[in-house]
Amino acid sequence: MSRLLDQYEQILLDSIIDLVIVQSADGICEYASPSAQALLGIDANTLIGQRFEDLMHPDDAMALQRLRVAIGEFPDQFSHRHRLRHQHDGYLWVETVSQKRYTETDDCHDGKPKIVTISRDITARKQIEDEVTQLNQDLEQRIERRTEALANSVEQQKNLLKSESQARQIAETAQSDLKIYQDIVENIQTGLMVWRWHDPEDIESFRLVAANPRSSTLLRRDMQLMIGKTLTEGFPERARNTERSLHAIYVRVIQTQQAETFEEVCPANASRDEQIYTLKVFPLPDRCVGVGLDNVTQPRYAEKALALSQQRYATVVNNVQEVIFQLDCQGRWLLLNQAWENLTGLAIVDCLGRHYADMDWQHDVDVEHVFQQLITGKIESYSYEAKLMNHDGDLRIVQIDLIQGPIDDTEVSVLGTINDVTERQAAAMRLQARADELSASNAALLATTIQLQHRNAELDQFAYVASHDLKAPLRAISNLSSWLEEDLADSLTPDTQTQMSLLRHRVKRMDNLIDGLLLYSRVGHSKGDLKRIDLRQLLEETLQLMVVPDGVAVQISAHLPVIQGYELPLQQIFMNLLSNALKHGLPARDGRITVSSIEQGDYYAISIKDNGPGIEPQYHDRIFQIFQTLEARDQSENTGIGLAIVKKLVEAEGGKISINSVKDQGTQFTFTWPKHIVES
Repeated sequence: MSRLLDQYEQILLDSIIDLVIVQSADGICEYASPSAQALLGIDANTLIGQRFEDLMHPDDAMALQRLRVAIGEFPDQFSHRHRLRHQHDGYLWVETVSQKRYTETDDCHDGKPKIVTISRDITARKQIEDEVTQLNQDLEQRIERRTEALANSVEQQKNLLKSESQARQIAETAQSDLKIYQDIVENIQTGLMVWRWHDPEDIESFRLVAANPRSSTLLRRDMQLMIGKTLTEGFPERARNTERSLHAIYVRVIQTQQAETFEEVCPANASRDEQIYTLKVFPLPDRCVGVGLDNVTQPRYAEKALALSQQRYATVVNNVQEVIFQLDCQGRWLLLNQAWENLTGLAIVDCLGRHYADMDWQHDVDVEHVFQQLITGKIESYSYEAKLMNHDGDLRIVQIDLIQGPIDDTEVSVLGTINDVTERQAAAMRLQARADELSASNAALLATTIQLQHRNAELDQFAYVASHDLKAPLRAISNLSSWLEEDLADSLTPDTQTQMSLLRHRVKRMDNLIDGLLLYSRVGHSKGDLKRIDLRQLLEETLQLMVVPDGVAVQISAHLPVIQGYELPLQQIFMNLLSNALKHGLPARDGRITVSSIEQGDYYAISIKDNGPGIEPQYHDRIFQIFQTLEARDQSENTGIGLAIVKKLVEAEGGKISINSVKDQGTQFTFTWPKHIVES
């Protein structure tokens, strides 16, 4: 049956008009259908062993390779159009469907499929498609040209409308400008009037042509009612035929074509105070003059106030205790206040105009060099001390401060003050004597400190030797009791054995007390190096040195700070507080120890809290005393030194330790520790 199917398949392949090619996974032709002769003009057998891509147009083969690189691997079935080379007629267009076929042999061995391609001639269809595409392109070009012509027509119409709009805008702008100018004239804070000289033969024929509202406000009369009236009718008091009359001034401006500015004072009357006006009269065409009017009453009053202020300033300057002076660029006195006479006993009038070097100064400064540097701007200020013999023969010590200051826009000067510091110098000498006394006291204190350090070293040595000498007999007692118990094991009663065991326990306790006393005496003597300390990491390292029961959980806050300080004292504190919590009755299955911290100004408050049996309030002070325990010593091997050491370490760095505990409700120890410790 299988052979019969193969025969049918061969008959089908021989009769099909499409080109069927079977390729290896590497693209090598292994089979080609007989239609290759009709389609490509090539015998099918000649294609065996050739690469299928070699039959394709080079551009199409290159495009196929780029596609393969881009997507990595073609799908199991893939269709594309390309050109195949004809033996005699160049290239023809085909549509190829490629399909991967796996055989049992493929699956069992290398798993590489065969590629079956079926290529159908679509040259005629492609030509028709190309012709349709070309027709579409021609149609699009025609539509584009028609659209462009229509757009040009629309653009021309837009340009015409734009030109019309611009012309309208220009007209509107001109009207707007006129309105702006009118608004300016109407709202300007300067009064404006226009007078016309109607008859050149008559000096009094000036009539008002126009006036803005501000002129009415300034003159306190309705100037619109004055339009058409003569100057004499409007201002009879200022129209007199004199050189200072308004008639004469207006005529002179018209004739000379030069503007004139002057002030007019209107005396006070029942309705208003005295007013001062500034008038600027300027020529206009057609025998007209414009008059700008401003009320300058307030500025003039301000000038008077300034003059009064300057007078008061001079009064203040002449009454201060320091000498205030000014030198010109030649070094001559330009200004001296009254304090100069008080200091030197010399009259100001006799000193002005004289050179500063004429005075009997005593100093160590090249004053002339300093003066030239100030005048030339090389330095901005200078201060020095000098001695001056006054008119009465008294030697005064003075502090002189100099700065550069102007006289006017073209000339510079030197400004300065002279302050009598004679009494201040005497006080400074007394202070220096006191400072010398304090320095001597500090030296004595330093010597005492050194002596105290030597005494402390001797005490440390004594504590070490004493502890060694005390431990030797204790070890002997312990050994002797053990030997006696061994030698008399058969004759000792149970009570005697209990007493011997109790003896050794108390010897051990005494040994621990000696060690604790030695440790307490050495607290703070060795701190290690000053460095940055991560408290969380330090706690974790400390816990690794301790035995934490399986039923106890130690929770360390993730927000513990990093501080600047000494690591050894902190590790001793954590070791003692954690040991204290672990020793005293934590629940066997649900014991908890929590470590946290908060900020308190320049300190961190660090808390170690447990859920143990707690401590009654009456014992809160006692537990920090040395050798004090809350349990009988025969029940617990506790020296009572640990919390005393903690308290001593905390207070050595300026901190405090406290306890918050109630019986059966756990215990919380909180100590404060500085954020930054400076190495002493």
